[in-house]
Amino acid sequence: PYFFVDGAKHSFLPSGGNCQGGANCVVSSTPIQDALNAVTGGLAPDGATIYIEGGEFGEFVQLNNFTGELTLQGGANGSATVLTGGVGLSNLNGNVQLRGLDFEAGVSAINTTGLTIAESDFSAGLVVLNSKAVTLQDCHHNAGVVISGSSHVDVRDGTFNAGVIVSGSQDVSLTNTQVNAALVVV
Repeated sequence: PYFFVDGAKHSFLPSGGNCQGGANCVVSSTPIQDALNAVTGGLAPDGATIYIEGGEFGEFVQLNNFTGELTLQGGANGSATVLTGGVGLSNLNGNVQLRGLDFEAGVSAINTTGLTIAESDFSAGLVVLNSKAVTLQDCHHNAGVVISGSSHVDVRDGTFNAGVIVSGSQDVSLTNTQVNAALVVV
């Protein structure tokens, strides 16, 4: 992953990466989390965007208690960005976007306002709990999805090949979305 601050590149490379003596470069086993920690610690990326190159990332990624605008943009080098360690989002308020990511481990969004997940594939479950203003756009789900206690959830241009449960939620819309499995609304 990398981002720019006032035009200066900040890089976060996976283990085995080589900073080649570059300034603002970190090598670790958790490069995505390290980039997020840098942002939540005070660095403000140009365009509020963290770019993630293609590859497989086994780390668990979490973003908690964040207010503001931030985009995690996968496929920055044209190759698929695959997250195999899971994603936990909680107590977010603003405009957080996850774009161009393939999720092979569970994703949870709890007490979150203003979340967009777009152009992404899910091989593992997605849980949206007690959240509002959530958009799932052009996502393809091959594992279960639970939307509970949430409001203003907009699902569009996607595919569900596994069960979808909507429980205790208001204003959930599915537009141009194909459901190839059970849809349960309670």
